[in-house]
Amino acid sequence: MPILRFPSEGDVMKTDQIMQNMGFPPDDNSLTVAELRKVVARQVSEGMTHRSYGTWAPGVHSNETRAKAFLAVEWEMQHNHCTEVKCFDGFIRRGFNTKTMRRTIRVKWRYFFPWLGDFWRRAETRLRIWRDDRRGVRNPWS
Repeated sequence: MPILRFPSEGDVMKTDQIMQNMGFPPDDNSLTVAELRKVVARQVSEGMTHRSYGTWAPGVHSNETRAKAFLAVEWEMQHNHCTEVKCFDGFIRRGFNTKTMRRTIRVKWRYFFPWLGDFWRRAETRLRIWRDDRRGVRNPWS
């Protein structure tokens, strides 16, 4: 169980700075933005120092929509509905030689174990999502 502590003045300033970097003004107190502010404050108190604010088309999305998207991602990360990918390409590479008009298949064995790890992590994530769906646990922000 994490140790609960009151936020310091530095934590509050860091939270406000991160929220402003994410594009949320300090006077915006709508429901989803306030909830996102609480999540960011908790993360800052746990040691977060920086957060990626993403890329948004200017004027297309409201603060509510953007905060809802951030909260949906946070919920999925908190409930382990996401996975880390280490091997973007598979360990089997297919090719085609235009000079000889022959297909080639190359097996890169050094990528086999990272690929296998990714496969199992994806399977575990899908199982977790299926199990939570059967229990009725769903992302309230998506």
